[in-house]
Amino acid sequence: MRFGHVAITVSDLERSELFYEHVFGFLRIDKIRDKEFTISIMKKDGIVLELFSALNSLSFPGYRKNLETDLRTCGVKHFAFSVDDIEKEYNRLKDKGVEFLTGIKSLNAKTRYFFIRDPDGIFIEIVQDNE
Repeated sequence: MRFGHVAITVSDLERSELFYEHVFGFLRIDKIRDKEFTISIMKKDGIVLELFSALNSLSFPGYRKNLETDLRTCGVKHFAFSVDDIEKEYNRLKDKGVEFLTGIKSLNAKTRYFFIRDPDGIFIEIVQDNE
């Protein structure tokens, strides 16, 4: 088994497409429309993101906007991108003006990480695992 994709409902499809393209290098490979949804399928290095835009979508709830509060709420918390050099990626994202939720932290002797958020406030972890 392998991981399939991550689906994210966004408030502004074009803004989110630009974010994931500009910040991480994803490219839109398909766009699907029906009566209620538009889905942008984006891909980079075998990773697939489905960005959903829905008519009358609900905004991201306030209690989910804080990393500590969100960790206490049942459900999916975030998704993560693995990198080889955490400092290099931190500085690259800083140069792009990305909003950081944390600095670089250590989970244990082998794992370092930091969190950012996308334009809708969805948490993204950047992680380096040295096994």
